Amino acid sequence: MKTATAILIVAALFAQHTYATQANGPASVEANQIGADYKGNIFSADAKYKNKPLLISGTILDIDKTSDGEPLVVVGSNRLNVGVALVFASGQAAHLATVLKGQRVSAQCLGRGGRLAGE
Repeated sequence: MKTATAILIVAALFAQHTYATQANGPASVEANQIGADYKGNIFSADAKYKNKPLLISGTILDIDKTSDGEPLVVVGSNRLNVGVALVFASGQAAHLATVLKGQRVSAQCLGRGGRLAGE
């Protein structure tokens, strides 16, 4: 049986560089930490991340589209079997054409809550 992978769906404004967190700015968090938090307790993780501004950093695991055609980038760790799905506005697809799997990125986001996927 495959371990469930935690996925957080977020609306994101993509940025390739990590920004320092300011007093009123987004909280900096690693995608691996978000995934681990959701695997531990989805309700606790939602309280921590849902509807909160975040600066999520991680390694690109996958680049795809949602069923609605919106750009989707999954960041996290294959080794830890966790990933965070970052959903972007359609207008950012051209910018996302410049990134590659395995590249480390950061994205300023708004947490949309989590769900567990995979079995």
